[in-house]
Amino acid sequence: MLGTRCEGVYLPLKRSDLAPWQRNLWAIVVAEVMTLLSFQASFILIPYYLQDLGVHDVAQVAAWTGAYQSLGAIGFAIATPMLGALIVAGTPTTTVFYVAGIAFALVTILNVVVRPRPARASVAVEEAEAPPPASASTPQCDRA
Repeated sequence: MLGTRCEGVYLPLKRSDLAPWQRNLWAIVVAEVMTLLSFQASFILIPYYLQDLGVHDVAQVAAWTGAYQSLGAIGFAIATPMLGALIVAGTPTTTVFYVAGIAFALVTILNVVVRPRPARASVAVEEAEAPPPASASTPQCDRA
């Protein structure tokens, strides 16, 4: 068996030394750590984005940044017990459907609430084609 002992602990070197569930567990741990790090990396840019949106007071930028960063933790604290109860109550397949349904509902609600404004290209074309307004220096002539 290929491996090494480090202070009495056996460290496997071959992939076959790990059980399939252990390989899956380590893959999930690595993916979760990378996901959390990527979400945390965006936090340093939020104050600059808020200033770009027009919030220039330092106290207001700090307050809005704190509110934004705490929303994820609050949502996590609310959703974790609910999803845990769903997992305990049902089978893994039904839990996947519950979570997918919740995600679909959230995306639908956000699409209704945060609806982008339609482009007003037709107004811009009409304004470009309109003749310039008559000024006071231009004489107005009536044709009979």
